[in-house]
Amino acid sequence: AQKATGDFPRSILGPARERASMHPSGGALSVPPGFRFHPTDEELLYYYLRKKVAYEAIDLDVIREIDLNKLEPWDLKDRCRIGTGPQNEWYFFSHKDKKYPTGTRTNRATTAGFWKATGRDKAIFLGSGSRRIGMRKTLVFYVGRAPHGKKTDWIMHEYRLDEDNVEVQVGKAFIRHELKASPTDTGLSFLTSIIWSEMQEDGWVVCRVFTKKSYTRGVNPAEMAGYDDDELLHPF
Repeated sequence: AQKATGDFPRSILGPARERASMHPSGGALSVPPGFRFHPTDEELLYYYLRKKVAYEAIDLDVIREIDLNKLEPWDLKDRCRIGTGPQNEWYFFSHKDKKYPTGTRTNRATTAGFWKATGRDKAIFLGSGSRRIGMRKTLVFYVGRAPHGKKTDWIMHEYRLDEDNVEVQVGKAFIRHELKASPTDTGLSFLTSIIWSEMQEDGWVVCRVFTKKSYTRGVNPAEMAGYDDDELLHPF
């Protein structure tokens, strides 16, 4: 069966979906001279991932779509390079691959090792307000197979939108529009719900990958309180 997310028929998702995934297969993405990409947690969630989920075009589309299970963290240096300048962090969109069809655990294994979640997920809020827009999960890459893998310095922050986020509803509206579903058409509304449910099951996330030693300097010690050594927080 064809996956609903990533491989969903273009006739259903339409041109907006195609625009959102038009990346070259390899090499650095072309950006203006002097361009540096350092988005905050809020920007990654509320601008980039929100637009991705809602099938909206991103003004400067510099985040690639990748299959996390087919790439090692060190491969991201070339695959997710932006421009030609120095880069210490790499960004990509991916969708969660359930380890078991009926379970909730996510498969984050690669050929060389696996990503292991560590510590508590962190809530991300919009601006200085109380509106939570999503969560950030911290993972560490281990070489080998669990439970005997060897921990590395590679760290990933995985961001996901809250399911009740209003922008997520835009994605539903887009699918409804592409299916030509009327708000009063029970059959098509039900089909829209099924499609969206399948898409959310392997739902989009946006990730930032970096090495621990890249951010040893400049990290606010206060931010480290309550976290173990694996949970290096991004300094921005």
